[in-house]
Amino acid sequence: MAIGEDALPRRRFLLDVAAAVSGLAHPEQRVLVFEWPQPGAAPDGYERAYRAFFLRQMERCVRALLAGARPATLLGHPLPKANGPLGAHFYVAPRPLDGAAKKRLWDDLCAWAQPR
Repeated sequence: MAIGEDALPRRRFLLDVAAAVSGLAHPEQRVLVFEWPQPGAAPDGYERAYRAFFLRQMERCVRALLAGARPATLLGHPLPKANGPLGAHFYVAPRPLDGAAKKRLWDDLCAWAQPR
């Protein structure tokens, strides 16, 4: 899962969703943070560096959850307007959800997470 700054206030909910979809319990999760700038890197190379970081972390995974604007756009996608599939990944918009919206999100995630 990649969480953008705009989605950080909802990270607990997002981590619960990611754990439920993947079947992982929270203690098994690894938290990796992409930090910029990095020593010796070109000041304008953050997009390329982030993509490389993300893809390296995802080598053994086929799909990921993306939450917030920056992860999606840094990976080369246009900014999504709603929750849903985004290429091989699934985008979760960084806004509060009521009960019905959470149910729709869960249904969409379950359909997306089915083996292909």
